[in-house]
Amino acid sequence: MDKKQMILAGFAIFTVGLFLLESFSLGFFRTGVNPFQGGGADPGTQVVTTERGIAEFDAVLNYYESYLISNESLTAEKINKIKENNMVLDVTNSQQGYIVEVKNKEDVPNVYTYLKENNVSAKGVANFVLPSNIEVKLADGRVIETSGNEGILIRLDLEPTIQPGSKVKMQMIAQVQGQAITGYAQAGLAPTFISINGTATITELANSNVKATVPWEERDKIDVLKLEKDHGNNSVVYTRRDSIVIMPNLNLDQMKEKKKLTYITFISENSAAINKSFNDKEIIKKDFEGFNVTFPDSILTISTNKPVELPYRSETTYTYKLRINEIENYTLDHNDIELVFDKKHEIGENISISLDAEVVSGAIKNILSIRLTNSS
Repeated sequence: MDKKQMILAGFAIFTVGLFLLESFSLGFFRTGVNPFQGGGADPGTQVVTTERGIAEFDAVLNYYESYLISNESLTAEKINKIKENNMVLDVTNSQQGYIVEVKNKEDVPNVYTYLKENNVSAKGVANFVLPSNIEVKLADGRVIETSGNEGILIRLDLEPTIQPGSKVKMQMIAQVQGQAITGYAQAGLAPTFISINGTATITELANSNVKATVPWEERDKIDVLKLEKDHGNNSVVYTRRDSIVIMPNLNLDQMKEKKKLTYITFISENSAAINKSFNDKEIIKKDFEGFNVTFPDSILTISTNKPVELPYRSETTYTYKLRINEIENYTLDHNDIELVFDKKHEIGENISISLDAEVVSGAIKNILSIRLTNSS
């Protein structure tokens, strides 16, 4: 079997293994028996309980398999461009995707960077070595101290942004017998959560969000169809309130009496639904003399890039697209995000931002929240 066949076979087995893990979750544990674990007592005279829990530990990335997999539909031009790299042995199309064979496994991170620079996404297979001692936390709060785990090797399908020899935080569901980990599932890099500062440039106005308060007596003057025609069908939300609030509560006889009013379509002890075309507040106040009647406003929201002129009290927020320039010492999976401002800003303006993010091995994988700190 030549190198290319070995790569294809190994990748197929690895893919099936991952599929089984995802399919069976806790019900199936991949073999992780440590061949260097000591013997201990005779199993015929001792019952060993099997436990399952969460393990979090520092592992060392030992090496990458000498290939990368891209699930993109690569053109002949891109394939030839990849082959121009002297670290690449060949590019082969397979059922799993395009296999980029790397001459030396030490160069996998460099080839990955080269692919990314040429707008080709890819993943590799990383092999991690576990530390000897790992704590496993069980669901009931107990912690089992396991040992002799350096013989367990974990293979993960991931983007090769981590250099071999690096120590990374990992987590998995571990199966334990005695003080030995005998199986694992759902192994992966453990995220950390950080708050950091950075800079960004405003690149585009995505939309303006106008929120207007429509007085009760003018609620039927809003032409929603015209607004949708001007700004788009999905850009207009009109929360119309054809109702009144009554205090104190009506008793049963009062409800029966007020229900006879021609403009009332439904009534309860503390509210009433009003005919959509009726907007005379003075008549209602007169008919409910002795009661405190509240006329709730309707809310009109328009998301648009066009100017909006409304004769009502309104607030406008602006959603801008940003290009993140620098986030301390972290890299980003993508640097284009959106942020809502309460005032207009100039396109091309540089701003300072603060964000909460989920980080995996020095790369920001998920931005949880982002705030403007100041602008220059």
